[in-house]
Order: sequence, then structure tokens, then C-alpha cells
Amino acid sequence: MKKDFYGDILCSIEEAVNLLSDAELANLVGEKIVNATIEKKLIDPRAVIYIDGIPHVQIIKLGSLRS
Repeated sequence: MKKDFYGDILCSIEEAVNLLSDAELANLVGEKIVNATIEKKLIDPRAVIYIDGIPHVQIIKLGSLRS
């Protein structure tokens, strides 16, 4: 992981899930965050792919109602 790209601020899974509920775009990697978003019904488990056994999913919200 590159610190200059990803930064160095960590948050809890709960905080990340709360932020994701308003996100329009996200790339999620890892069991903890992917499982948490499935539990909160933010993603459909059928959207998860596995690369070398690690779960990955993308969230893309189209047609935002924000003005």
C-alpha cells in the first residue's frame, strides 16, 4: 500500500460504512469492509469478486438526485 496515495488516516469499520452510505464511488478490498457493507445492505453479495482469495467490490451510484 502506498502511503502517498492512500494516506495514513485510519478509521473503524463502522465509520467507513457510515461514510460509504453517502459515497458515489468506492473500491473496497478485504473481508472486513466487504462483509460489513453486505450486512448493511450497501452492496449485493453477488457483486463481490475474489482476486487471490481476497474479496473486492466497487460501488458506483449513477443518476444522483443531488442538485
